[in-house]
Amino acid sequence: MVIVKLCGVRTEASAEAARAAELVGLNFVAGRRRAVEPRLARRLAEIARPAGIVGVFIDPSLELVESVHAEVGLDAVQLHGDEPPELCRAIARRLPVMKALAVDERFTAEHLKPYEGIVARLLFDARTEGGGQPFDWSRLAEIPRSTPFLLAGGLTADNVGRAIAEVHPDGVDTASGIETDGQPDPARIAAFLTAARGEATR
Repeated sequence: MVIVKLCGVRTEASAEAARAAELVGLNFVAGRRRAVEPRLARRLAEIARPAGIVGVFIDPSLELVESVHAEVGLDAVQLHGDEPPELCRAIARRLPVMKALAVDERFTAEHLKPYEGIVARLLFDARTEGGGQPFDWSRLAEIPRSTPFLLAGGLTADNVGRAIAEVHPDGVDTASGIETDGQPDPARIAAFLTAARGEATR
């Protein structure tokens, strides 16, 4: 089964709708519009379970990750910056790590090698993450499948089925694809989950 991760959840209504997903991403990148404070994140995590709670960070310190984990109770960490394998390994001693990699015309399978055997999952996203634009999925055709991966980047209810059919990822991830006017939308969350799971409405 393809797992579904919903990112950018930051309201109680969206957390409730996201309970049906396998993973829910809470953003802890200061200054980003989808960021949430740890106190609110703890409440959202309580609502969203039994979905696994993934803390999203960009180039964090180990201390920040540990502090957020202590307050919120994370199930995994997603690293979306230029984190070196050494930091990934240090965090992975405490929590499973999902390492995000940007896919553009310079991307090759060599970019995966430093993280092999360290991270639990990879996440392939567009160069401008959260921008709502897919990248060229054919660039993933030759990557090794030794590490499970999620596909992100401009996925919506309209294209996620085609993405799954063409790329065969272990999971899919979206943030902009479940938003209306920049806010997470429970109706769009439900539509994305239905489309990703191939449950055609009749």
